[in-house]
Amino acid sequence: MDPAIVGALIGSSAGVFGIAGTIIGTRMAGDEARKTALATAREIAEVEQAKYVRDRLWDVRREAYAAMIARVSAMRRIAVLIDDHFHDPEGSAEEYFSSDHFRMKSGELWDTWRKFVVEFDEARMILSDDFVARFDKLTNEIFGEEADIPPSQYHDTRVALERAAEALLAIARAEIAPPP
Repeated sequence: MDPAIVGALIGSSAGVFGIAGTIIGTRMAGDEARKTALATAREIAEVEQAKYVRDRLWDVRREAYAAMIARVSAMRRIAVLIDDHFHDPEGSAEEYFSSDHFRMKSGELWDTWRKFVVEFDEARMILSDDFVARFDKLTNEIFGEEADIPPSQYHDTRVALERAAEALLAIARAEIAPPP
């Protein structure tokens, strides 16, 4: 065979291998870019899912805390009213204790407490340990000791609710600050 033909064949085959190498290299680079893009998309999806869960938990927690703090504030207002009546210098604690107003307000206070406990139990799974601990402390402050005579009992309840309202509000505010 003519050496010129052999040289031409070798030169043209090198061009074919060069083109094939370029095509294969481009294909491999494309596959790697696709893998990287898919991995990035998965990471973005995971971040977005975590953000959605965090935002949803924030919304649910905010609603639960708002409802429970509203109940504690309502109980505090009722306890203040009862305590003020018991300690009214122009009235008698015994007369107030026997009054329809006391029975109505006392019933309202403890009905609100029961609703508060139901809301607490329903939301327990999403409440922070600090909020639960403060609820437990409030329960112990109100029911932990032997009940005293009504004026003292309602005064202690008033004080416990006043402290708890502030503490629970502070805990809730710290926990439900808008997510970053």
